Amino acid sequence: MLFPPMNFDGMNEADIRAEIIDPLLRHLGYRSGTEFNIVRERALRYPRRSLGRKKPTDPEIKGRPDYILEMRGVDRWIVEAKPPGFNISLDDIEQAFSYAFLPEVAAGYFVLCNGKRFMIFKTIDGPTAPPLIDLPYEHLGSKLQVVSNVLAPSSFRRSLMSKHIDTARPLAPGWGSTLDIVAGEVEYTEASGSLPQIAEKISRMVGVRLPMDNGFVWRLDNQIAVKARQGFLHRHHQATSEAIGVGEAIYYSSDSELSTERSQPNIFESTNIYSVPRGQPLFDVFTQEQSVADIDLKMTTFSEAVGSLEDDRFTGRFFGGAEVVYNLPGAPALTVDISGIFYLKLRG
Repeated sequence: MLFPPMNFDGMNEADIRAEIIDPLLRHLGYRSGTEFNIVRERALRYPRRSLGRKKPTDPEIKGRPDYILEMRGVDRWIVEAKPPGFNISLDDIEQAFSYAFLPEVAAGYFVLCNGKRFMIFKTIDGPTAPPLIDLPYEHLGSKLQVVSNVLAPSSFRRSLMSKHIDTARPLAPGWGSTLDIVAGEVEYTEASGSLPQIAEKISRMVGVRLPMDNGFVWRLDNQIAVKARQGFLHRHHQATSEAIGVGEAIYYSSDSELSTERSQPNIFESTNIYSVPRGQPLFDVFTQEQSVADIDLKMTTFSEAVGSLEDDRFTGRFFGGAEVVYNLPGAPALTVDISGIFYLKLRG
């Protein structure tokens, strides 16, 4: 959406609505008569606030918020338009707050715009708190993503629950620019090895499930990075794996957003190299027995995760390979191929 240079001289409140507020609301995804509805100038009545004892003769205050934005009739925020020839005052802010605070409205945010300024306030903070966002018209275009992260239907509830304003491009509609991995699991469905003497042991991995304990997802330039920590079978598995750095890896995707389409999944890749010195305690995941490395070896792993986002879960399939090279003349390298399914539960 473009915000071209604009001369506010001679413009009135109706011009601000038509030229700035209405196009912005459409860009954010609001339309009258839809699940993300625009209600214009709804008449409101509310008791006058007064000091001391209220009297039956105290008149009701009447008002009409310029816009009430409704999301499926549950979440709301309001906009009050003002003419550009007047600065937004504390009285204007208190007026907008009084509309937003009414139980019949219960707006999470209230916005004031006189064309020259676009101000977002959080209702629960009260009318005397500073605005969360205060943008001059000249910066509205460059900061449109920030406005969307707060007010767009897909991100409204998340932004309302957050203590901080997310200023970066979201990883997916309705999510922020960083996400936590709060739970997950991998399950091995196929496993094979190149050396006949251990192929049968490797096949025992089929059906094994491991938790994904934690991690996070973030944007790196125009890519997505995932740092994921795999869980362990028990404490011996954890201790020996952590000693050589196995169990945590960073995956990268060339995509700029998490896909919500199964037919167009994201592809994440990770490559890691581990050195295991002679005498290093090991845990054999195939036999679930402890052992010790009897020679120096180097292990190179490659893994690929292919999946998509549905609700708060990123699910799909993974494919992995490992090559183990032993520091022993004539010893053949061992290659392992493994695949399975996974899910990650995400939280913004």
